[in-house]
Amino acid sequence: MQSPRPSIVSALQLHALNDPTGAAFIFVNENLESLVLTRQQVWDYSRKFAAMLRKNGLEKGDVVCNALPNSPQGLLCILGTITAGCISFSTKYYMADGSDLKSSLNRAKATGIVLDPSHQNETFSVLKPKLQNCNQVSADVLCEDVPSLKYILPCDLKNFKRFVEDLDKYGKDMMHEKLDSDTICVYCTTSGSSEVVKLSPFDSNVLFEFADTAFARTEDKVYMCDIDFGWLSGFPLIHQEFKSTRVLLNRGSNIPKNTAELQWNMAVQEKCELCFTDPRYLIEFPDVKKKSDDPDVRTYRMECIISGGGPITRNHVQTALGEVAKEVIIIYGCTEGGVVAFNKICSIDEYEDFNSGYLTRNSKVKVVGIDRERVPTGHLGEILFQSSQSLLYYVNDHENTSKTFDPSGWISVGDIGKINEKGQLFVMGRNKFAITRGSSLFYPEVIESFVQKCPGVKDVAVVGVPDEKLFEDICALVIKQPTVDISEKDVRAFCERMTLNNSSMVPKYILFVDSFPRTQREKLDRNKIKELACATLKMQMRKKFN
Repeated sequence: MQSPRPSIVSALQLHALNDPTGAAFIFVNENLESLVLTRQQVWDYSRKFAAMLRKNGLEKGDVVCNALPNSPQGLLCILGTITAGCISFSTKYYMADGSDLKSSLNRAKATGIVLDPSHQNETFSVLKPKLQNCNQVSADVLCEDVPSLKYILPCDLKNFKRFVEDLDKYGKDMMHEKLDSDTICVYCTTSGSSEVVKLSPFDSNVLFEFADTAFARTEDKVYMCDIDFGWLSGFPLIHQEFKSTRVLLNRGSNIPKNTAELQWNMAVQEKCELCFTDPRYLIEFPDVKKKSDDPDVRTYRMECIISGGGPITRNHVQTALGEVAKEVIIIYGCTEGGVVAFNKICSIDEYEDFNSGYLTRNSKVKVVGIDRERVPTGHLGEILFQSSQSLLYYVNDHENTSKTFDPSGWISVGDIGKINEKGQLFVMGRNKFAITRGSSLFYPEVIESFVQKCPGVKDVAVVGVPDEKLFEDICALVIKQPTVDISEKDVRAFCERMTLNNSSMVPKYILFVDSFPRTQREKLDRNKIKELACATLKMQMRKKFN
């Protein structure tokens, strides 16, 4: 049995002792201006934040919500909360009326919340009237919508210097709570494709095991990871053994929605050797390079780009491999179960669409049919997995816990795939987005994989649209390459050539668009894409029950 690991607090302290002046985090704003936090600064500011929490009445074991975006202030809020012995969770909110924020706060039984009153103010309406004119810590908050909430802690996202000065107002005190490595210290958020926020609990042991698998390549490296702090893959984890520097956007400033150009320029400026990113950027980064007049931007290449969070096709890999990085690594996993499979690709000849590679250490996978029995090798079914990187429940959420985690330890997040004769895992997409065309079931990602190969197609999203006879038919929304003019007829003819044995896979409808709706996690928002397709085709959306 593996011996217990140090806690996150111990790791912060150890890094400050061993490498005090080393850069731990580099935050870059929209003007490519950098703010560097050393390991000593992270440790000192985290202890000051912890002292501030405790002086204002928060106690060990209390849950503190970080409602700040990725920023220096958000980082220190998370690590300071853990250093105080409290449980940190960074909420995701999508609804302007704050209903999902309220739901998350209640599920977590949050005692405190850290926020910028001027940021997403409409979303924070559930906290009024206490939030109005809130420029200092509000204690004994009486909020009918969130009965557990006692403290609102304001923070200025625009002014880091003022944030530090505010911490100093509590004196020069610094404190840290001694934590056991098996003490729950973080609730990571997950929504999958539903956008309904769920909270997965983690202790230091599980977090560091995840880091061993996902971030081993970052040791002594400068790497870019702009994933949200609230997700497991974006959590600001300083590994006790890795001396690495994380580069990310300061989303407390005015970051544009389309960040591909900004992210690539940031990676070049900070000389990032690795990058963790969404699959869309495997396609968008090469375009940024080609359009740039800066020779450094055009010629820069990383050692490795690591991606996951959605099915990845040969087109994704071929576009990035060699141009963006020497290697592409595909990770299959989720917040609920950590890293399940891993595929390192050095040559496009090694890669097939959707191949997530071999299982990681301490992971098990089975592919099952509707009857929950294993399907034969090479057959599609629902992917179930077991992982030591999970505590196998959602916080205060019995309904979703019972849907995702079964009593024998198998985890289901609704992914469809297969295992080949070599033991490699192929992840094809989400079951809920399958298109029911007559008696046949089609997975959008499979159709997208061959439409993407059509000359002149930059990207594609496939959805099902209503059909009186077939229930649904296939609609492909296509983004063109900027320098190539293609027609609907061109795309359809290509698809027909590609699907000689299954013409029913050819999209009936082909629509050209400039961009795709995306979730706040930058994944394709297939529900909104379907709405767009139906509106363009003047169809009434049909509610689909799974």
